[in-house]
Amino acid sequence: MAAAEIRGQYEGLLADFEDGLLFNYFGFLDQVSHIMWRAMDPGHPAYDAERDGPYADVIPDLYAQADEIVGETLARLEQLGGGTLIVMSDHGFASWRRAFSLNTWLEQNGYLKVRDRNRRDLEFLTNVDWSATRAYALGLSGLYINLEGREASGIVPPAERDSLIAGISRGLLNVTDPVTGQPAITRVYVRDATYSDAGHNAIGPDIVVGFAKGTRSSDASAAGQIPAEMLVDNTGAWSGDHIMDHETVPGVLASNRPLRRPVTSLRQLAAAVLAEFGLGDFPRRAP
Repeated sequence: MAAAEIRGQYEGLLADFEDGLLFNYFGFLDQVSHIMWRAMDPGHPAYDAERDGPYADVIPDLYAQADEIVGETLARLEQLGGGTLIVMSDHGFASWRRAFSLNTWLEQNGYLKVRDRNRRDLEFLTNVDWSATRAYALGLSGLYINLEGREASGIVPPAERDSLIAGISRGLLNVTDPVTGQPAITRVYVRDATYSDAGHNAIGPDIVVGFAKGTRSSDASAAGQIPAEMLVDNTGAWSGDHIMDHETVPGVLASNRPLRRPVTSLRQLAAAVLAEFGLGDFPRRAP
C-alpha cells in the first residue's frame, strides 16, 4: 500500500479521535528502506548510479512525510486540549553491504561438518553430519549447540555446553572482515546471561549474534545452507536491514512531554503507556 494511502487512513482515524488511546503502525518506512537503501548509499555493492541515482531522495522524503504526520498529530492534540504523543520505531536501519554465513564459519572452525561438499545449496541443514557437529546456525542470528537431550541427534553433553559457548563467542568476536578491515561481529548475546526466562528459553538460540553495522546473516545460512564462502558482498535487491547489533543500529523513541514513567527501552514502553492513564502500579525495572 502506498504511503499516501496509509497516511490518508491515519488522517481519518485522527479526525475521529476524541479521547483514549490511538495506536497506528506506519510500515512504509520499513518496507521501502529494505529495498531502496542502496539508492542513497553509493558505496553499496549493488549500487548502480544510472538506476539508483534518481531515487536517492526516496527515503529522506518518506521521513519528511512522517515528520509532517507528527506535526498533524500534535495539532489535533492541541485541538483536544492536550495529550501525550509517543513516536516509536521497533528498530533502526542501516545499509546491508556484507553477508556473513554463520554455518560456514562454524564449518571452517571445526564446529560443524557437512556431508557433501559438492551440495552446499541444500537447505534446512539437510547437508549436516549431525554425528560430528557441535553447533549450527538457523535463522538470521541464532546459533544453537547440538545438545544431548534437546536436539534429536545431539552430541554435546550438557556439562560441556558453557565452555563450548564461551569458545564460539570468543571466536566470533575475533572475526575481521578482510574487505573492510573491521570486526564482522561486535556483540555476542549468550542466552542465559542476556534474556529473561519466560518459559521457553530452553528451546531458544544459545547465542544471538550481533553483526557489525553494515553486515548481516546471509540468506543462504539463514535457510540452513552451508555456502563455501563465509563473507560475501550483498548484491541482492534487499539492500538495507537492521538484523545487526542493536547498539550500533538504534531505534527511535520520542514523546511530546516527559512521561510519568521514564522509558529507556522498548520493553518498558507498555508499562509507560499504562502509567499515562494512571494504570499499572508496576515496580520499575533497572535499565
